[in-house]
Amino acid sequence: MNIIEKFLELFKKCIILISGFEQLHLSEYAKNLAENFNFELIKFDYPNYDTLNQIVKNKKNKPLVIYGLSFQNKLIKFKPDIHISLSGPKQLINNDELFNTYTENVKNSYINKFKNIKDLLYSEAIYDDIFDLCIVMAKKKVYGDRYDEVEKLSSEESASDKKEDKKEEKKEDKKEDKKEDKKEDKKTKKNKKLIEDQLKNDDITDDTTYDDETNDTTDKVEDDDTDDLDNTVKRPKRKIKGGVVYGMRIIKHKLKHNNNNNNFFF
Repeated sequence: MNIIEKFLELFKKCIILISGFEQLHLSEYAKNLAENFNFELIKFDYPNYDTLNQIVKNKKNKPLVIYGLSFQNKLIKFKPDIHISLSGPKQLINNDELFNTYTENVKNSYINKFKNIKDLLYSEAIYDDIFDLCIVMAKKKVYGDRYDEVEKLSSEESASDKKEDKKEEKKEDKKEDKKEDKKEDKKTKKNKKLIEDQLKNDDITDDTTYDDETNDTTDKVEDDDTDDLDNTVKRPKRKIKGGVVYGMRIIKHKLKHNNNNNNFFF
């Protein structure tokens, strides 16, 4: 149950007045508020108070949003629960008679909150403020002297919920990271397996020819002291497929040469 539903449960009615100038999108703000709260919307044709009073009487105990230029206390025959007035500078309204009538009437009206509007454009931010003001005033009537205490608890719960949300987000991030790691591990293992298979099936074969008399299939290793050497070390050439070298260099002959107590291995 939200706070507006709780308000209706406790007080059996809720009447919200939105007064001010139509140049400031009065009807649009009122309409959106009525839709959000699921209230009935009524337009007050100022100064026809008799008609307004009769309409409200006929809609006894129904939640209402009523909008119009102004609502004077002594002329309305019902008790509003919330009254927000949309005011603006005289230059913006551009109607001296209307502006003076409004200014005079607000002196005889009980208004919970004035909302000063500085331009003629409809604003979602202003609507949000109107909506929030209604919620705050509804809470104050529902909770009375306990309002501050309830708001404090609500703030603490909200902060706690945010912490929990962050914890859940971290858990989800870790899960996703683990999934990605597993995918990478599988991919790495698969690639490793492919490499191992390629090495096993390497195309370096025993039919490689060795020829001391040609340079096509052998590499010669020579040293100045040829008397102590076997003259050449024969290494098989690696076959290449598609420009990729498969396998590792295989040395079938190892030459050890002692020279100045140094060892050289090929």
